[in-house]
This record gives sequence, structure tokens and C-alpha cells, in this order.
Amino acid sequence: MSHLESDVTKILEGLKNRFINFSNRLKDADLPETFISDETIKLEKLEDNLKKKKEVLESRIRQKKANLWTYKLLLICEMVLSIFVITLITIYPPEEETGPWPKIAFYGAAVIPLLLFLFAVFEGIMDKM
Repeated sequence: MSHLESDVTKILEGLKNRFINFSNRLKDADLPETFISDETIKLEKLEDNLKKKKEVLESRIRQKKANLWTYKLLLICEMVLSIFVITLITIYPPEEETGPWPKIAFYGAAVIPLLLFLFAVFEGIMDKM
């Protein structure tokens, strides 16, 4: 998501520079004052629209980050719960043994959230870079 923010700022800076260059060229040229003021007003309206759209985009980015954080938090809670349940079953095994398959299935099911958590951590690190 941070690459979107950097793209928005680059676009905004580029448009500001173009606006400044265009207004300087209008001032240097021998054009009627009404034409210059009309074009300046149009460009200022476009700049205002760009700022509004930038704010909307930034709010959407923040909302998506917040939604992603809730999923990561749920994943962390599931991982912690899995670790405690694995430890509990290892310390206090069930009395009626039905074979190794229930333990194997439970361990396999507990490894999946751990892998998802590691993937989420890796994705978070890559997103910060």
C-alpha cells in the first residue's frame, strides 16, 4: 500500500510543477488578462479536485490497512490458541487412545496457522520496505 502513497505524492508534485510552469509561461506571454485568469481558475479547480481525490485515496488506503490489521490480529490469536492447545495435549494426552491419527491431524491443523502467521509477518516486512 505504501507504493500507492508514493505514487500519489509523485503525481501531485508533478502536477504542481506543471501548474507552476504553465502559469509562468502564461505570465511571460502577451495574452489578455482575462484569458490568464480563466486558465488559472481552471487549473486551480483541477488542483482542488486532485487534492480531494488524493484525500479519498488516502482514506481508502488507511481503511484497507485497518481491515488487514484486524485479519492479522485474528491470525495471531488463532496461532497463540493453537500453541496453547498443542502444549496442553502434549502434557495431558487423552486417556482413550484411538491411534496416532487424531494427534497427527491436530498437529497438522495447528501448523497451518503458524505458516499463515509467518507469511503475514513476511508480507508486513516486505510492505515496510
